[in-house]
Amino acid sequence: SGFTPVANTYYRHTGATTDTFIQGVIYLYDTAYHKLGESGGGTPLNEYTYTGDKTNNGITRAQANTLARILANAKSRLPFFYTIPILSWLVSLFNGKKKNKTKKTQQKLITADEIFEQEDDETVSKTKKITKTESLAAAANEITKELIPEGSSLDRELDFLTRQWNKMISKEAYRNLTDDVNSLIRDYTRRVVKTLSGTSFTKERVENLAKTLVNTPNMKKIKEEKALTEYVILYILRLVSNFQ
Repeated sequence: SGFTPVANTYYRHTGATTDTFIQGVIYLYDTAYHKLGESGGGTPLNEYTYTGDKTNNGITRAQANTLARILANAKSRLPFFYTIPILSWLVSLFNGKKKNKTKKTQQKLITADEIFEQEDDETVSKTKKITKTESLAAAANEITKELIPEGSSLDRELDFLTRQWNKMISKEAYRNLTDDVNSLIRDYTRRVVKTLSGTSFTKERVENLAKTLVNTPNMKKIKEEKALTEYVILYILRLVSNFQ
């Protein structure tokens, strides 16, 4: 027909409805015709079909023209890639990746929460260890009451037994030997107590632990084995009963 459309211009189809165009519908022409609101990203605008002086939405032709100018002005202010379908798709894809990153961040936060939960579990575990220590101390006190004669005390019995197995004449040698034996008992008790519990810490178990220590090479140098064994039993009980 000799009509040449101008790019980025709106045209209303006034002819008869065909397979390509609908009568009364406004189209935007860039490189091809698009219904009003069909080009670019975002939500498509309503189609305005003219019936006499008004559209099917009840607005006048002048109002429809005004809307067309507003839409054209808005599109001119958008970055150019929003009006190009392929670039608009790439932008939406990029925004989708941002959402995925947000989800990953939330997953990291959940992982951090799990770490805090693990720390709470460790705190509970420490509480259980304290309970075990108190249980051992209570068991040691009960065994001590059973072994100490009425009217005597733990310290008095230890002092008496020390004089039985420690035959050193000089005060310094006597003190040094006693300190060495006590040090051996402390080291030994710290090692074995990790394998014990309040229920397994019985009189028989303590006696077996003492005999095992007395039969080590360093302890066997002391000849008074019976007195030394009884001393080791009571000293272990004193150590365990004072556990914190």
